[in-house]
Amino acid sequence: MPALPQLLEALAARASRQMVLGLDATRAALARLGDPQRALEVVHIAGTNGKGSTSAMVECIARRAGLRTGLYTSPHLCRFAERIRLDGAPIDDDAFAAALERALTAGPALTFFETLTVAGFEAFARARVELAVLEVGLGGRLDATNVVDAPRCTAVTGIALDHVKILGGDLASIAREKAGIFKRGAPVVLGPLAPEARAAILEVAVAMGAAPVVDAPPAPAAMPIGLPGAHQRRNAGVAGAVARVLAARWPAMAGAIEPGLAAVRWPGRLDIEGTRVVLDCAHNAEAAEALAAALPQMGLQPAQTCLLYGALADKPWAEMLARIAPLAARRVYTEPAGRSPAPLAELARIADGETIADPSRALAHALAAARGGALLITGSSYLVGALRGVLVGERCDPVIAL
Repeated sequence: MPALPQLLEALAARASRQMVLGLDATRAALARLGDPQRALEVVHIAGTNGKGSTSAMVECIARRAGLRTGLYTSPHLCRFAERIRLDGAPIDDDAFAAALERALTAGPALTFFETLTVAGFEAFARARVELAVLEVGLGGRLDATNVVDAPRCTAVTGIALDHVKILGGDLASIAREKAGIFKRGAPVVLGPLAPEARAAILEVAVAMGAAPVVDAPPAPAAMPIGLPGAHQRRNAGVAGAVARVLAARWPAMAGAIEPGLAAVRWPGRLDIEGTRVVLDCAHNAEAAEALAAALPQMGLQPAQTCLLYGALADKPWAEMLARIAPLAARRVYTEPAGRSPAPLAELARIADGETIADPSRALAHALAAARGGALLITGSSYLVGALRGVLVGERCDPVIAL
């Protein structure tokens, strides 16, 4: 078997392939491997924002209930292996290499994301996980994760405008794409939705025969949750409702909701490193709004906060920065790796700040500029992941910005 570094090089090379939404190639590769996805009990979670955090919450609850778990998420922050987790930890190198080699061989024409999805199913089946929690990559209906025919439960955390060129330019269109993960007879859990998004989702649920449909209120204010912010209470409400659905199969899930939500951790989401650095992957307008609402609740005052910000050019960076900039008295702008970054000069025109293109140099400068106060690092997930790696001393895999 080739060593993991060589396999990761082969995987990274597939990032240059044009993304084609659809399930045929993924289904064919899985069939060559004996359809490992059919051996799994699955929760499938979609949504514009919050689907990763909610997936982590469901997985943590399941672990607290005594289940052997698999968790598939994207993107990774630092290492590809973060996308495939077994019992809460990134897959180890040997198991990752074995699953990745089988996926690369079974699907020579697969894209980067399709290859990792196949590797995830293969790894979960070989590890005999009792519950696999799958986060949708993009959309839902044509996402590579949507090869699961009979999930135990599906969920949609929320709907906002994002990836409009692919999913549609209005909430109803995006909602229909995300509701494409619904399956006949499988329960559906919904987070808070705008009326037009909810109507579109219910229309799909009825057409698909997905039932029952459960509307999940936010978790109670008194319930301890390991992830801060009011938006995480909304996500926790969805996770708790999913767990109650799963309790019909695994009764211990019901009693594991509170301890699981209290114990959950999810790097890069209002993630505090040390005592003065906060990292958050607020990569679209709704996420920026949630971040802006959460920081005052965490005690961060603008006068004592420095912002380190970088976004990709195809995101609504001007709108995002206008909401986030008032959170900090000093600002440093940088360029995330991957796709074309938002122009530094334009960022500085929106809200005055210093521009340093190299993220590592920008981090060193921003840490000094914070002068004992707080440093907020946000914008692109790729920026947050790379700089978190620097802060915790972890060597990151190459950035793959799809």
